[in-house]
Amino acid sequence: MIEANIPHNILVADEGMTMYIIPRKFDLILDESVQFYTSFETLCGFIKYKSEGAYEQATGPQVQELLKNEVSLPDNEWD
Repeated sequence: MIEANIPHNILVADEGMTMYIIPRKFDLILDESVQFYTSFETLCGFIKYKSEGAYEQATGPQVQELLKNEVSLPDNEWD
C-alpha cells in the first residue's frame, strides 16, 4: 500500500495477535464540504463532527453515503 501510495490505517487487536489494515482515501479534513473528520476513528464508526450544527443536521444515511463516496476506496482500487 505504501508503494502504491494508498493511505491506510493499521489496527492492532487481540493483544497483538490480530492486525487489521484499513485502506482509505486521503484525509478530507481541509474539505469544507465534509462536515466530519475523516480520521481512523471515523473509519471505525466513531464520527467526530467539525461543529455542533453539523452534528445536529447529520443523518445516518447521509453519513453512510459520504463515507462510502469520500473516504472508502472504490471497489476497483481494492485489487
